[in-house]
Amino acid sequence: MYARPTYEVETVLAARAGDRRAVDELVTAYLPLVYNIAGRAMNGHPDVDDVVQETMSRVVTGVSGLRDPESFRSWVVAIAMNQVREWRRAGADTLAALDEAHGLADASADFAALTVTRLGLSGQRRETAEAARWLDADDREALSLWWLEVAGRLGRAELAAGLGLPESHAAVRVRRVRQRLETARAVVRALAARPRCAELHGPAASWDGRPSPLWRKRLSRHVRECPACSGHAADLVPAERLLAGLGLVAVPAGLTAGLSAGLMEAAAVPVVQGGLQAQGGLLTQGGLLAKGKAAAGAAGSSLAAKPLLVAAVSTSLVAGGAVAVRTFEAEPPPPRAAPAATVSAAPARTPSPIRPSETAPTTQDPVPARTGRPAGVYGVTVDTADQAPPPGRRPGPLPRRPVGTLAITGVHGHSRYGGAPSITHRGDHTTISGRGYVEVRWGILYRNRVGAFAPATWTGLKGRLFHVASGGGRRLDDESAPGVTWMGSPDTGFVRLPPGHQQMWQNEFYYLDGQVTLHNNERGADLDLTVAPRTWTEVWRDISTRPDPRKGVLRYGLTRDTGDDRAPVPQYVTRATPADPARVPQHSRVRATVPATTTTTAAPAGPGAALRTGVSRVLRPVNREGTAVTVSGGVGALGTRALTLRIVPGLAGSGGYSFVTPDGRHLRHRDFVIRFEADDGSALFERDATFRARPGAATGSVRLESVNYPGRFVRHRAGRLYLDDAKGQDLAVFRSDSSFRVL
Repeated sequence: MYARPTYEVETVLAARAGDRRAVDELVTAYLPLVYNIAGRAMNGHPDVDDVVQETMSRVVTGVSGLRDPESFRSWVVAIAMNQVREWRRAGADTLAALDEAHGLADASADFAALTVTRLGLSGQRRETAEAARWLDADDREALSLWWLEVAGRLGRAELAAGLGLPESHAAVRVRRVRQRLETARAVVRALAARPRCAELHGPAASWDGRPSPLWRKRLSRHVRECPACSGHAADLVPAERLLAGLGLVAVPAGLTAGLSAGLMEAAAVPVVQGGLQAQGGLLTQGGLLAKGKAAAGAAGSSLAAKPLLVAAVSTSLVAGGAVAVRTFEAEPPPPRAAPAATVSAAPARTPSPIRPSETAPTTQDPVPARTGRPAGVYGVTVDTADQAPPPGRRPGPLPRRPVGTLAITGVHGHSRYGGAPSITHRGDHTTISGRGYVEVRWGILYRNRVGAFAPATWTGLKGRLFHVASGGGRRLDDESAPGVTWMGSPDTGFVRLPPGHQQMWQNEFYYLDGQVTLHNNERGADLDLTVAPRTWTEVWRDISTRPDPRKGVLRYGLTRDTGDDRAPVPQYVTRATPADPARVPQHSRVRATVPATTTTTAAPAGPGAALRTGVSRVLRPVNREGTAVTVSGGVGALGTRALTLRIVPGLAGSGGYSFVTPDGRHLRHRDFVIRFEADDGSALFERDATFRARPGAATGSVRLESVNYPGRFVRHRAGRLYLDDAKGQDLAVFRSDSSFRVL
C-alpha cells in the first residue's frame, strides 16, 4: 500500500508558493507515474505523450490553486484520467486511423509489450501483461490504476479519485475488472498451449489474431467448459500477488529528451501572485492536445519534437531505464574558494526526487579542501556506531574530490520520486561504476513490516569507496512526533539495528572511485534504498541546510570526509563477491587487494553433492522421463511444464541450498508437503526452505535432504512432492523417487 511521505507535502507547499525548484521536483517525480497511468489506459497509443504533456502542463499551472497539499497525488491521478477520457471523447478511433495512414501506429509497440520488455517480465507476469490487451477501454482505465495500487504506487483513495467514484463503488469496479482480467489470462494460456486444444480451433476459426473484448467473451466460453483448456489455468497465481512490488515502466529515452529540450527552449517561469505563469505559449489552456494531433496529421509525429514543461533531468534513461549515466563537467568554484584544479557538477542541477525543496543555504559554501596526494592507508578507518551531533551544529568543510562519469546498473526498480534506481526487495542490487558522489536514501517502511534488520552490503569493490557525509535533515532515530521516529512507532514497534551498526541518516553520501555493488538484503524489516549520483554542490547544499522542523529538516548534516585515504569506509563492504551478500561482516576489510571473483559453489556440510549457486535450473526426476518439478495450486508437483528455480545459498546456512521461483517464492516443506511460498522472515521458514544436496541414485543426480528433518528427502509420489523418509519403504524405489537431475 502506498504511504505518502511528509516531505512530499512540504514540496507541494513550496511549489504552491511559487518555488520553481519545488515545481521541477514534483514534475520530475510524477512523470513516470503519469506516463504509466496514461500508457496502460490507452494501451500505448502514439498519443500517450500528448496526454502526458497535457496532464503535466495542467499540474504546473494549477498547483498554485491547490487547496489541500495532502491531496496532491489524488489530484494528479484525477487530472491524468480526465485527460485520457478527453482523448477518447475527442475521437480516438478517427485519430487512430490517421496515425495508421501516416505510419505512426505500431501494433507491436502497445503498452503490454513495453511492460514485458522494459520490466523483463516472464512466466505468469508476462501473461498478465498480455491479458490486458483483451480488455475494453473502460476496463483498461480501471486496470491502469489497480495495477499501480497493488504494485504499491497508489492508495485506494488515489484510485477512487482517478475513477471519479466513492471508494466503495471503486472497489466494485475493480472487482469486476479483476474477474475479466483472470478470464483473459485463462484465454491467453489456452491460446499459447502447445499443442493447442483441437476443439479450440472451431471457436477461433474466424479470429483475426487481434485481442479484443468480444473475442475474450467468445473464447472464454470454450476455455471455461473444456477440461483441457481450463486445466492449463489451474496453477494461475492471483494477479495481485504477481504485481505486488512491480516497478514502473520507465519513461522512454526519446520522450525524456523531448521534455528536457522543451524546457531548455522555454522561457523562464516567473512567480506571479504566489503562483506560476506560463510564457512562450507552452502552457496555453487546452491547446496542447490539439496541437499534438494537428502536427501528427500534417507531418507525422516525433516524441522528441513534442516539448513538455518539465525539470531538466541530467540523469539519462538508457534502454528503458536499465542504466543511469551522469557526466560531471567543470563548474566555477564556489564563493571565496581558492583556485583549485578540481572537477565538479554541471551547472544544470538534477532535481532531488526525494528531498523537500529548499531555498539556497544560508551559510556560505566552505572553502573546499585541496585533495593532493592521498595520505594514510585506505581502509584503516571504518564506520562505527556514533552519537547524534547537536541539531544546531553546522557541518565542517566538505573536501572536494575529483569527479567524472557515474553509471548505475543492476537489478532494481525506479523510485516513484524522479525515477532514480531503487532497490526495494531482497536480492535487488545496483552496481555503481566510475568516479563521483553517490546518495543512498534510506526508507524504512515500518508500517508495512517490522522485523529483523538485515544490513545492506557492498560487494565487489574495485578501487576506493568513502563515506563522506550524512544528511537529509534528520537521522532515522530522530523523533517525527512524540515517541515516533523514522524507525517505528509504539503502535507498530521499532526496527532494531544489530549491535555496532551505525545509525543511518535519511541521506547518506559516498564517494566512489572505481566500482562497487550495493545489495538490499531485507528479511524482516521492509527497506527501500534509492541510489542516485550527486554533485559536490548538491551534497553540500543538503548537509548545510538550516534546520526547519516545519519542512522536516530537524538538524544540520554531518561531514565525515577528511579529504584523504583516512576518510571512513562504510560498514559491510568487501572486495570479494560472495554468493550470499547478506553474509558480509560488519567490520569492513578492504585494505588488502582481494580478487573480485564470484563464488559459484557452496561447500556442502558433511558428505554430499555441491550445487552451483546464483544460477537458474530445472529439477527433473531420474525415473519419470519427460517431467519436471513444477507448481500446481501452490503445491510442488511433477508436470510437463518445467518450473525454473534459482539456486541460492540456504536461508538457514548449514551449507545448504534454497530454491526460488521467478516470482520470488521459495520451495519449502510444511506438514511434510512441498510448497512454494513467500519468505515470511521467520527462523522456521528459513529451516523449512533449506536443503542439503546428497548424491542421488543415478550418476550426476542429487537428493535434497531437509536441514531440520535429517533423513527426510524431497520425493515424488503419485505426481506430487512430499518430504518423506524411507521407513517401511523399498529403499531402491525410495532413492529413485527422491533423486533429481539439476539441468
